[in-house]
Amino acid sequence: LLNVVAAPEERDTWSSRGFAIGYVGGGILLAINLLAYSLKPTGLIVRINLASAGVWWFAFTFIPFVYLRRYPALVEMHKGGHQQAKYKNKNLCYIGIHQFIESFKILRRLPQTVLYLVAALIFNDGIQTVISLASVFGQQALGLNPSQLAVIFLMVQFIAFLGA
Repeated sequence: LLNVVAAPEERDTWSSRGFAIGYVGGGILLAINLLAYSLKPTGLIVRINLASAGVWWFAFTFIPFVYLRRYPALVEMHKGGHQQAKYKNKNLCYIGIHQFIESFKILRRLPQTVLYLVAALIFNDGIQTVISLASVFGQQALGLNPSQLAVIFLMVQFIAFLGA
């Protein structure tokens, strides 16, 4: 999708902006959820906080569905332009799934790309492990209490915005 909505020289900028907005938005929701939990730490608040994350992502999924549906390059692709006649009168979900399948077919001819993707998957798994165990490490190894951990997690979330 980034290839369709941004010129090659703009893709890095738009990608970084998207990550930055995601970090700020996620940080705001995290702050609201931590505040709610600190005011009334009950099981119901935990369930509401988890549900709010689902609603948050569901709501922000509609931005690309609504805005990008009218994006000229996607409309042209939908009409079958740009040498994309096979996508004529197909919906955007079909086009995305079809392009995903086509990409996998091409991977058979690109063993170095497959190796890179496997390495990236393993690397990402390591990052997710560190993220998952950060609170346990903070409590047990560093002796931080839950309030201190909440402040650190919020700091990290907003500092990530600056890094994006």
